[in-house]
Amino acid sequence: MPIYDDVHINAFIGDTVLQVSRQRLLLFFGTYILLSLLITWPAVLQLNTAFIGIDNGDTYINAYLGWWVKDALQHGHNPLHLSLLGYPDGLSGAALPAHFFLMFPTWLFNLILPLPLAFNFALLFTVALNGLAMFYLIGWLRERYDEVAWLGGALMMAFPHLQSH
Repeated sequence: MPIYDDVHINAFIGDTVLQVSRQRLLLFFGTYILLSLLITWPAVLQLNTAFIGIDNGDTYINAYLGWWVKDALQHGHNPLHLSLLGYPDGLSGAALPAHFFLMFPTWLFNLILPLPLAFNFALLFTVALNGLAMFYLIGWLRERYDEVAWLGGALMMAFPHLQSH
């Protein structure tokens, strides 16, 4: 049985197939997007001019890493080696491959958008995707995708630790 067809997204639990309609899934994901905008209010009024986050947190290093991957790919540099940090040799290491994928939404959006807007879109999208992932987990554990699963995803999105990282 395929993972999805024209109408449903399927999840497998042993021999049982759970289905959630695409319309319902898009409705729930849309509400997660709106909720992520509400959670970050009033910062969403400055998406193109300021970074969402606190000034002394990880906001600027994450934005920098997103910029660096895009810049390295555009100019033929190794995105897993930070030549602008760790003077004079630059910085590379085992953790840098994780940064490449961690910053994936930011550098992808940054290919066509200014850095603050790309970073903020990536943050809002990631928060909404975290809610959707929890929706799927709760639906899978309860063997039905309903409003309870949606509420669990919404609570996960609003958890302060998720917002700070």
